[in-house]
Amino acid sequence: MNAPASSIAAVAPECTAAPSLLAGATDRVKSIVQRAFGLRRPAPLDEHQRRFVTFCEGQWKPRTDGGEPLLLMHQTEWYPSILAYSYFTNALARRNGQALGSFGFERSARPLNRLFSAFGAQRILGPRELRRHEKPARRLAAEIFRGLRSRRDVANIHVEGIALGDLIYDSYLRYHVCSTADLTDRRLLSTIEDALTRFFAGRELLDRRNVSMLLIDHGVYVDGGVLARLAIERGIPVYHLPYKPAVMLQLDPALFPHHVEGPGSAPAGMRSPKLPLPFHRFREMFAALPGAEQAALRARGRERLQQRLSGQFDFRVLVGGSAYQAATAGERALTESGRPRIAVMLHDFCDAPHAYRDLLFADHYEWTCWLFERAAQSGCDWYAKPHPNSAHDKGKAQLNDRVIGELKARFPHIHFLPPSVSNRQLIEEGVHAVFTGYGTVGHEFAFVGIPVVNAGDNPHINYGFNFHPRSIAELGELVDNAGELSLSIDPEEVAEFAYMRSVHFANREYHTVDFVPARMEESPEAFRRIGSSEILSCVAEEPEQKHAAIEEYLDRVYADRRHVLPA
Repeated sequence: MNAPASSIAAVAPECTAAPSLLAGATDRVKSIVQRAFGLRRPAPLDEHQRRFVTFCEGQWKPRTDGGEPLLLMHQTEWYPSILAYSYFTNALARRNGQALGSFGFERSARPLNRLFSAFGAQRILGPRELRRHEKPARRLAAEIFRGLRSRRDVANIHVEGIALGDLIYDSYLRYHVCSTADLTDRRLLSTIEDALTRFFAGRELLDRRNVSMLLIDHGVYVDGGVLARLAIERGIPVYHLPYKPAVMLQLDPALFPHHVEGPGSAPAGMRSPKLPLPFHRFREMFAALPGAEQAALRARGRERLQQRLSGQFDFRVLVGGSAYQAATAGERALTESGRPRIAVMLHDFCDAPHAYRDLLFADHYEWTCWLFERAAQSGCDWYAKPHPNSAHDKGKAQLNDRVIGELKARFPHIHFLPPSVSNRQLIEEGVHAVFTGYGTVGHEFAFVGIPVVNAGDNPHINYGFNFHPRSIAELGELVDNAGELSLSIDPEEVAEFAYMRSVHFANREYHTVDFVPARMEESPEAFRRIGSSEILSCVAEEPEQKHAAIEEYLDRVYADRRHVLPA
């Protein structure tokens, strides 16, 4: 059944949160006060941070910057990454004859400067360096802000040929905990200013310093993403360094939009390197592995996926527990109506909708509103499951709850499930198809033969076991015919993906360096414990073994770049 086409412009405005006209003024006042009385002082070191600083200062002597190449790193607030950086960057600097430096803009009161300088990475780009670029950034931001006519215009912002819009969009949603871009919100203007000050200051830094390598913990938000794109434009390799196990992953410069055209062209932010894993190359990378081993590797991927579907906890997938826990006895999630039942797996509305290379909609909110309206005349029963992963983030949880309340009132034909309902129960009770933006359900439900429809680029894009519509019109046809969808799913492809996604880059036989003790990841409290300063106390555990393991790992990486890096 074909539902009448609905323009996004007619749907999305009703999803817009109330304008926050005073918020930008409030931010400006805070900024003025901070400048007048000095930047916020960091909190004093706690016992774990003191232990980390003491060890690092005794272990690594600061390298004098006498003009040697600079290994520059983002001051991540994530303690496990700080721990990994301390060892890895010193090993890299010694091997490559580099000095160390860091950049960061202190959105929190954590004493980041003290922690990074302890292992030799003094901050060379921060709030002070941004100040002299504020006036030109403010003028250009005001011009850009006045010219915005749609949310897509925000995602398309680019400066001097470099895409910034997707970084601005995702930073605005996350830092201000918003569900969608409000073109009247002064906080959006301030986020554009943030991106531009980082752009101008980052360009100046790269002009005057010999930066030979950049490490970032993410490429999704303006703090790390802007400098990463400036570096890639200049041919400087940019790496992610995940912490468990530690794996050097180079962002693929082939994805960088070197030639961004003007308005009306392909979206400027659509081919930007920010993925920590090279999903778009999984098949190619797997094919390069020894043929005699591939069957066994698929079996390992299948085993890992079966463990997750059985309810085994994995904090890398879901922070607070498993999405496949046993169903509550005697309670049904789905009703019996005789119509096909379709599940929609919602996302955190403020959490990085542009994490991948492209998106059919401006954000998760716009996709949700469009999908729910289109679903009304499909002849199916539609069930929406809110994302369960916001339990550790109060602000995110409050936003999601508020948005879900609005959606319930607006779309009474959609059945809203509690976020705690088990995906295993949905499978057992029988759903015909699943719709997601880019969720892990793409391979989880495909593994049991259920068709999954994505809404743009996603981790499974390299494989044919999902639907990957390339336009909103194509997605609309899939929604209209949701009750009749069928897809030939090769379980071996799903197992191959599961290996690449969950095993390959965590293979202890190749990636031998691990900074998180097993004792810290054995319960749903793992994410909280690992993210606390407690992890820094692990700095002095078996240091000689860590040094040796890092050197051995770097030998392998330099000898066989294809295993983890772009060829």
